[in-house]
Amino acid sequence: MAKRTRAYLIEQAFELFLVHGYAGCTFRQLVANAGLSKGAFYHYFSSKEQIYEAVLQTQFIDHLPNGAAVSDAASSANDIAEFLQPLWQPYAELLDTVQQRHGSLLLYHRFLYEALVSSAALRTRVAAYAAELQRSIALYLPQFGLSGGVTETLAATIVHAVIEGVGVLCAFEQQARPSVQFQTIIDGLAKVISPEPPLQLR
Repeated sequence: MAKRTRAYLIEQAFELFLVHGYAGCTFRQLVANAGLSKGAFYHYFSSKEQIYEAVLQTQFIDHLPNGAAVSDAASSANDIAEFLQPLWQPYAELLDTVQQRHGSLLLYHRFLYEALVSSAALRTRVAAYAAELQRSIALYLPQFGLSGGVTETLAATIVHAVIEGVGVLCAFEQQARPSVQFQTIIDGLAKVISPEPPLQLR
């Protein structure tokens, strides 16, 4: 019960932060929107900052692939497109959900970048994640074959940049569900950086 209540409070806070931004929400609004007494709310979160960090964890950080996810993807993939899919899919599905509920992904990007601007700790954490992700991708990319002149480090950097870039592109174009746009663009990227048949089929 406590776990479900905490998840509910985070979800309700996420909705408010999306619509009003971090600065536009007060702790009193968060409590009132949750439908709990202040005392009951305090049992889970004692400040706006605390619940904001929890929202960032569940609505951003938890959707980022780590080294273990990259390793698992490499062990089961037959080509580079299959390898990359588990790395972008959780993020794309999150954006699908936001778009379905709110009609615009600009709200999500405002929420995210507002957090990055306000939190040096979060910027450091995201930078560390990016470095780890690129190292992990670079480790496994060669097994699928790369275009001539494209090093694994460069390819990993491009992959990461495209995944992040497609998320932003979806916010402006809104021509299709984010997951559809991700699938199309990442599959095209796979053909560019690895046009030859894989060196090793699993």
